[in-house]
Amino acid sequence: MKRMNEQNTAVIIVDIQERLAPAIHKSGQLTDACVTLLNGARLLELPIITTEQYPRGLGPTIEPLREFLSDVATFEKKEFTYAIEPVLEALSANQVEHVIVLGMETHICVYQGTRALLDAGYQVYLPQECVGSRTEDNKANGLSQMQRMGAVITNVETVLFDLIGSAGHPKFKEISALIK
Repeated sequence: MKRMNEQNTAVIIVDIQERLAPAIHKSGQLTDACVTLLNGARLLELPIITTEQYPRGLGPTIEPLREFLSDVATFEKKEFTYAIEPVLEALSANQVEHVIVLGMETHICVYQGTRALLDAGYQVYLPQECVGSRTEDNKANGLSQMQRMGAVITNVETVLFDLIGSAGHPKFKEISALIK
């Protein structure tokens, strides 16, 4: 499999919603990290896909992330997995091989969707500061299980610099500015 780049990579935002976020351990830090990564994704023009778990009950995606969703496909779901048919169709339509996943909760919805994507042959990257659970232990357990299945546990900085590959990339200065 080729390394991730602007042509073969997408971002999925999983259930980062108004009524769920306050219960998530370190949700403020998670939100800030997601904003940084999404700014980089926007600069690199990566496809972004969003899921919302039962939005009538859990509300919409949180406000700081909504600014990235104006032209983004958002799919409502009741399943715990984010790898629902419309998401898989969007990945296929964009010829995606690599998926960067941000979301809640790490050990439930993020875990189940990641397992399904890995089974379908995608390479999945989980920036650890962009996923969360109600407890730190549940997050750690979810990340550990996904890593054993083949997901790459990483961080925002690594993902962004891996996407551009070198300081010669036309967006290098803008990506670097996001990290400072």
